[in-house]
Order: sequence, then structure tokens, then C-alpha cells
Amino acid sequence: MATHLAVTAPVNAVADSAFDFTVTALDASNNTVTTYSGIVHFTSTDAQAVLPSNSTLTNGTKSFSATLRTTGSMTISATDTVTASITGVSSAIKVSAAMAAGTFTATGSMMDAREEHAATLLSDGRVPVTGGSNSTGTLATAEICDPASATFTLTGNMTTARSQHTATLLSGGKVLVVGGADASGNALAAAETFDPVSGTFTPIANLGTTRLGHTATLLNDGRVLIAGGENTTGNLATAELFDPGTGLFTSAAGNMTASRVFHTATLLSSGKVLIAGGTDSANVNGSALGDLFDPATATFTPTAGGGTTAIHLAAALLQDGRVLLTGGEDNGSSCGLCGNFVSSGLAILFSSSSASFAAAGDMTTARLNHTATLLSGGQVLIAGGATISVTC
Repeated sequence: MATHLAVTAPVNAVADSAFDFTVTALDASNNTVTTYSGIVHFTSTDAQAVLPSNSTLTNGTKSFSATLRTTGSMTISATDTVTASITGVSSAIKVSAAMAAGTFTATGSMMDAREEHAATLLSDGRVPVTGGSNSTGTLATAEICDPASATFTLTGNMTTARSQHTATLLSGGKVLVVGGADASGNALAAAETFDPVSGTFTPIANLGTTRLGHTATLLNDGRVLIAGGENTTGNLATAELFDPGTGLFTSAAGNMTASRVFHTATLLSSGKVLIAGGTDSANVNGSALGDLFDPATATFTPTAGGGTTAIHLAAALLQDGRVLLTGGEDNGSSCGLCGNFVSSGLAILFSSSSASFAAAGDMTTARLNHTATLLSGGQVLIAGGATISVTC
């Protein structure tokens, strides 16, 4: 027999934006009462809230949509329409003001100035920012941005100060922090995990090889592919796999077809990973071939030619499964043998079905160190970066 209702809602919400919450009928021991057949009525401390109409539950539980319109701390309540004692109220929901479309709003400042740091989106919407460097040196500090309050708060320090590292959200909710550069600019093998619940970092087994300028890609099976990068021996063609079940790194069965640093890695709809761009071991542009990593065999196979030799390029997986590769820094071939690198406006498309590249229309501006973001309508936003030209 149901004695009360549980109302589970998000901790944060944006005014005038719908979100989902769940109502569950429970008995005195907090077990779900699958036979509950009552009708539930909804109220809120937000007098302007848009709430569901009266409703039954399905097998004792059901998800609903609500919109809160008043900023501040609000709650949602659910009550049986016949037996008022069968009721429940959500935890506090922090409602923040909606941003005006097409505008930027300043947030609170970070606690530390940073460059070459890493930022990772958590499942709850918060963003931990780790490491980097500033005028004081390489940082071990970390802080978390809460979008609901637009503020940063310090969390536990990393066990190793680092910049130019990777930070990857694992399927279990922790963040894997790998490699990077120490205070002297040397590549690191050190790795650690961040627990957003406790706010602490825990060292784990080291990489097999020190790396910076590498990529880290979460695979569909929960492992993480660490590919390429550079260290004191030069640029790397090797790759490693992190297994969250064991907490260990193991070498991939095969190397990439070329050593690469400052390349891109894109998880394809097939579960394979496209590695593109980067420099070779002589620190000049490498092969225009890409590499396809197959998690089933832990091996790389070369793509057809026609790709890109650029470093600091950007990649975006399109809705149709192709990959758009844009720009980057390329050897200034127009300068003959002067050996200078210049920014590129090149855009190419990779097809998974044929494992080949095709030219797309060039960007209107040559750029490197930019971003490429797939929008909901299927377009790709290319933003920022730098333009470098050279005259011989």
C-alpha cells in the first residue's frame, strides 16, 4: 500500500525552460508500489510554474515535464487527489535566469588564471577545470563551474601539476586526467582520476609512455584510447588503452601508420576512431593518410589518401556519419623550402563507408587552434583560432 510519493527533480533549472521530473509511489519501507492506481495533482512554490495536469502513474512511477518561471529556490509537490496524506515534495530546485538569445553574459571569474588547461562537461551540467599554467608556473589546482550560479569554486588539487593534458569523462562519472607537460615542459606519464562527488583526485597507474599533445577518446565499451603525442624521444605513433575496470593502461596491438602530435581523434558511429592530421617524427607535416582504430582488434589501418597534413586542426562528426576536418597549421609550401608553417582554410570530408576523403568548400578564413561544433540543425559552427601567414 502506498504511503507517500517521491518527487525526483533536477538540482538546477533555467527559468522558462522545460525539464523532466519523476513521481514514484512508495510504501512505508520505500519500496515502489507498482499497483498504485491513484490520481496525482501537482503544485509548486513557484506560483507561475507550468505543471502537468492530474495524472495516474504507470506501475507506480512516471516522468513528467514542468517549467518554472521564477528565479530562486523552488520545489514541486505531488499529492493524491483522494488521500491527501499520500504526498511528496522535491528537493530544492535552483532556478536561474534565462540568458537573452544571441548574447554573452559574464560569469564569476575563475580562482586561478589559466591557459593550456582542460575542461570537462559532467552529466550534471557542471564543468571541472583542471591544471594549466600562468605566470606562477604550472598548476595542480582545479575548480568547478556551476552554470546555474555562474560561479567557480575550488575543488581538490590534482596530485600532479600539469598543462596540455587531456581530461575525459568516463562512463562511471569520474574524469580521467592523462599526461601533459610538467613545469619544465617535459611530457608526463602520470595519470589520475577525479571524483566529482568527493571533489578529490586519485593517482592511478602511469601511462606506458610520457605524452603531451596526444588525444584521448572514450570508446563505446568504456575504455579510453590514448593516441600519439610527443616526448623527449620525438613524436609518437604509439597508442594505449585505459581500462576503467582495472585502472591500467595497456599498449594497443599496433601503432598508427604515422607519428602524430596535435592531431584529431573522432569517435565514429561504427565505434571506430578516425585519427587525422598531426606531424611526423621529423616535426614536419606527416602523411595525408588518416588512421582508423578498431577497438575489437586494438589495431590501426590506414585510410585512403587525400586527407590533411595539418596540426592544430578541428574535427566534427556530422549527422550523416561523415567527419568534417577544417583548417590547422600546415607547411607553407607556397614559400618553397622556407619551412614555415601557415594557417590553412582547407576543409575536407571523411566518409566512413569508403574510408576516404573528399574536398569540401574552403573556409572563408584560414585558421588554426579553432573549434568545430555540430549544431542541432546539422550545420557546423567554426569559431575562433588564429591566422598565421608568412612572407619569404
